Amino acid sequence: MERNWITFDGSPRNRKGRINMSLNQRFELVVNRLGYETLGKPEAVYLLYDPSTDAIAIQPADARMENAFSLTRKNSGGNYCVYIKPLCDRHQIRYDCTVRFLDVTVEDDKLAINLLKTREVPKRKRPESVKRK
Repeated sequence: MERNWITFDGSPRNRKGRINMSLNQRFELVVNRLGYETLGKPEAVYLLYDPSTDAIAIQPADARMENAFSLTRKNSGGNYCVYIKPLCDRHQIRYDCTVRFLDVTVEDDKLAINLLKTREVPKRKRPESVKRK
């Protein structure tokens, strides 16, 4: 019997030891704890954009600088987020859903992501007991 194997295109849920970044529809760029620590635990970051490679990066910044965006704690799990709507509006960056970036690199003191290499983050379903009426 011949089989037609199909490679599962998902990824493991547990991605410990890797820097993860995602962007949701509220334009929150979310960085996991490892990424935050790699940046040196900054209070704010500069947003950088490279149109030739479709990449954006965040770089630690002094929170008092005029063009520094605050990096705030998102949840108790250690994720941090920065609101990047101004950058997305200026460069027409849009996604229809929350996406996880597959190509996160550390370049000098920056975390860079390729905007073209993404995967949709599936929506979590609430248990019936938690759903709002």
